[in-house]
Amino acid sequence: MMKGNRTLSSSLARIAFALAVVGFAGLAVPPPGRAQTAEEVDPFYLNLLDEARALYRDGNPAGAVENLTVACFGFLDSSARLLEGYVYLALCHYQLQDNDKAKFYILEIRRLNLEEHMADSGLPEAVARKYADLALKVSRS
Repeated sequence: MMKGNRTLSSSLARIAFALAVVGFAGLAVPPPGRAQTAEEVDPFYLNLLDEARALYRDGNPAGAVENLTVACFGFLDSSARLLEGYVYLALCHYQLQDNDKAKFYILEIRRLNLEEHMADSGLPEAVARKYADLALKVSRS
């Protein structure tokens, strides 16, 4: 009988240890309400953003829009990345002559107060200037 108790006790100890490890692993997840940093954003979405930047630079705004639409979903908790994605979406839609969608993203940037994250966004200066010009044009219309 003693051996059976020792086996049961050993099994319970292993289960308790496993639960403790799982519990501590859960502490690595950012608590609700805390914004993600660029390092915490899923690399899948960051790779889509990188590809979208390249497509934009190469003159393929339609391809960039496809990647950015998905990427921005992953940036909902990262204001700087969401700003960057929305800026590129506004510029791409404008290049595609879809002014309503370009205006939509500019208005979303304003509604969400994302412009305050411009310095943290990593946008190239030329892109930020193009966005500022487009936003000014939209506000006049």
